Amino acid sequence: MGSPESSFSSAESRKLHSKDHRLSRTIALDLILVALLIAYFLHFALQSLPAHFRGDDMTNMFRYWSAGPLKAIRENLFFWTSFEHPLAAFYYLPLHYFFNLNPKPYRVVTITLVGATIPIAYLLARSLGTSRSVAFLAIVPWCYHPRLASLVFVDAFIYDVLCSLFYLAAVACYVSIREKDQSLRPLQPSAR
Repeated sequence: MGSPESSFSSAESRKLHSKDHRLSRTIALDLILVALLIAYFLHFALQSLPAHFRGDDMTNMFRYWSAGPLKAIRENLFFWTSFEHPLAAFYYLPLHYFFNLNPKPYRVVTITLVGATIPIAYLLARSLGTSRSVAFLAIVPWCYHPRLASLVFVDAFIYDVLCSLFYLAAVACYVSIREKDQSLRPLQPSAR
């Protein structure tokens, strides 16, 4: 018969293994739900790939193209200036440089950015204390709603796409810090 220490470590080992198994099962289930949400989003969003540019898209491209990359970088660093929506220059300028006026790459990047918000929104809903099913159902309208279709069909809405991506990322960062019962330190969000 084994010593009490060996039976204790065996019981402890089984408990840790069971806990790891539950954790990996939880993570796998969350990943499956996020994959379903992204697949649902892509089912509708990929229909935007053949769409053409609109007048607003051309106006926005010209604004950033005429300002040039150096001014775009400067205006993003000094965001309080009168230059409107400087972050969108990092969307328009590289895409215009590499793909000129082919609208498909613009759509692919927009779809990717909107799609990147889905797991962030789901994890944020989960971390705010909702159940897995409630988080899933709360994000389904995010994935596709007729009023949100213009986010992927019209490139001029890139401002809203970027805003929602960074807003959700910042809130998720804040919530994760507060869940650990910590205070937000200066420059901490930029360090993540």
